[in-house]
Amino acid sequence: MRLLFSLLTSLIFIISCQSEDSSSFLEKKTRKKIIPIETLMITKKEIPLTVQEKGQAEAPDRFELAAPEGGGKVAQIFVEIGQTVAEGDPLIRFDDEELKLKLDLARSQIDEAEAGLEDARYKERNRQRLLEALSLTEAESEGLEEKIAHFEAQLNRAKNEVELFEKQLQNIQVTSPISGIVTKRSVTVGTPVEKAEKLLEVIRISPIWFTFSVPLEVVGAFEKGNLVTIRIPELENRELSGEVLVVGAEASTEGRVQIKLSIPNENILLKSGMGGEVVHRTSLKKTIMTIPEKALIRTERSTYVYKVIGERVKKAAVKIEEGQNNEVTLTRGLSEGDLIAISNIEELKNGAMVEITTASRE
Repeated sequence: MRLLFSLLTSLIFIISCQSEDSSSFLEKKTRKKIIPIETLMITKKEIPLTVQEKGQAEAPDRFELAAPEGGGKVAQIFVEIGQTVAEGDPLIRFDDEELKLKLDLARSQIDEAEAGLEDARYKERNRQRLLEALSLTEAESEGLEEKIAHFEAQLNRAKNEVELFEKQLQNIQVTSPISGIVTKRSVTVGTPVEKAEKLLEVIRISPIWFTFSVPLEVVGAFEKGNLVTIRIPELENRELSGEVLVVGAEASTEGRVQIKLSIPNENILLKSGMGGEVVHRTSLKKTIMTIPEKALIRTERSTYVYKVIGERVKKAAVKIEEGQNNEVTLTRGLSEGDLIAISNIEELKNGAMVEITTASRE
């Protein structure tokens, strides 16, 4: 009996020791899982509203040179594609030899028609006397009205041609009506051209327009005469300044209003078709919530933070807009008053126990 009692006592002692060791182990293990963190409470703040919108440069004016009404042949070309021209500079000269021949022919047709018309009218006025004198036959007498009509039509046609050819001779050399740059040229010297055929194009480049659109709610930040900054990627993000020329009177179906800037461009840096971004700091205010970059966990599929709920953290997916000064703007996923972890992020897991060491407000 004494032996049995001794064995039972020893067994109870061993179990008690093991229980204490197990309890101590679990306690130590639990303590290791409590991660100290700094937190930040999400708050709202007002900041000046900066409008950032994409737009494009465009020529305010263009001149398309077309072949003359009667066609012709190009005798001389004074410009190349990409060349700048001033108002009044020569562009093209047409060959005038064929035109002069046409003009001479039209003038001789006028003389011929006038002589024929004068003779027919004389005979028509003196028809009876000429018939009696046998100077006019009955057949000739009956055809006088047709002759008069024929010569009148010939005279009118020849006069119109003379007027046209003289006008073309005056415009045998075409000059540019605007200052700009030659952007198209589809003709060479000696090439015959057809009526109204497009030969070259000049576009005005200074000032140049820049057009973009903004949401209706911020259109009040743009007034005619305001200076607006644009950034041009093709010019190594160079910033240019333009004056608001036009603010659209109506919004599009998407609720946007078109705005047009006038930008000085004497050095021809900005070309028609170049894209750019408007960066305009306005007097309007907008309410935002920001979070520090260091609080974010970015993956290929999502971006999230650790939201503190009681003594644990939980993953919260967020939508953000890139910002500056190591902060991003929060657009969705958290609310004002939420608490997030901003330290030891790499140690945290969903549901981890935490201990707040420092709490701050934005």
